[in-house]
Amino acid sequence: MFKMVFEGDPGFGENDEISVVSEIRVNDIVVFEQVGPGQFQMRVLAAGEVESYEGQTFRAGKGDEPGSVRMTAL
Repeated sequence: MFKMVFEGDPGFGENDEISVVSEIRVNDIVVFEQVGPGQFQMRVLAAGEVESYEGQTFRAGKGDEPGSVRMTAL
């Protein structure tokens, strides 16, 4: 898994398990959805979902370190 740096509260702890279920690109809007105790899925919102999604969203961007991703809360 790549390193993620958050600007904002992701809603999970550092020991929780994150599964990436869709390809993430720079500037994608992503969400972290709980699928079980201590288990979350990270996925990209489709264009039609962004406006109606009621949970916390993040914009994916390049992190400061090679191979890292900066998640900025929206």
